[in-house]
Amino acid sequence: MHDKPIQNHPMWFGLNPKNHIIEIKKSPIHGFGIFSKKELPADFMLGPAFVDRGVAKLYEENLAGNYEKREVDDNWIQVIGNRYLNHSEQPNIKFQFNGKFIMAVVIKKIAIGDEITVNYLDYYSHTKISTPAFLKNKKTC
Repeated sequence: MHDKPIQNHPMWFGLNPKNHIIEIKKSPIHGFGIFSKKELPADFMLGPAFVDRGVAKLYEENLAGNYEKREVDDNWIQVIGNRYLNHSEQPNIKFQFNGKFIMAVVIKKIAIGDEITVNYLDYYSHTKISTPAFLKNKKTC
């Protein structure tokens, strides 16, 4: 049996567990985390991590449940799985803002079994949501 080829297309939702690139399990960092099931090279496009509320209906099979009922200070809806991304000051992915999407891009090779992490400031520095206290004196990568 052959694995499906890894996609590297901006509109492919790699952070959705149904796409078999990631799995969610207990994290040594905090609670649960996202772990890679495939080796991912630097510059690999995992696809959207957040979708603008205005286009969310087009992608709802990839979005966190009940997104349309959430009251938020911001216009971004999380992709399934994204809620388990843990913060790191030495992350292996970054967020890139691309119009109606915040994309997840690998910045250094991720091995099978590695936890996928992001610097949360990549998100908070570009949104209307207040930065949490634990990040106030931190830097982006």
